[in-house]
Amino acid sequence: MDVANGANWEKPSDVVDDFNDADPIKNSRVVFNISGNKHRLIVATNYHFQVVRVCFIGPMPNMIKWMPTR
Repeated sequence: MDVANGANWEKPSDVVDDFNDADPIKNSRVVFNISGNKHRLIVATNYHFQVVRVCFIGPMPNMIKWMPTR
């Protein structure tokens, strides 16, 4: 949260610059790998208003059921 609070992300590549394992997907969402890909964190980012909202956090098998099509 500290990194996101201090960030000035204007586009998905800005997030990747701060988090090498971040993977931008459609609908302004970004996937983060946690614990060696055992878990995922998916956030929705509004770059204009500088707001990040957690959409999903949990184990990989559950994410596959939830995740929208890339």
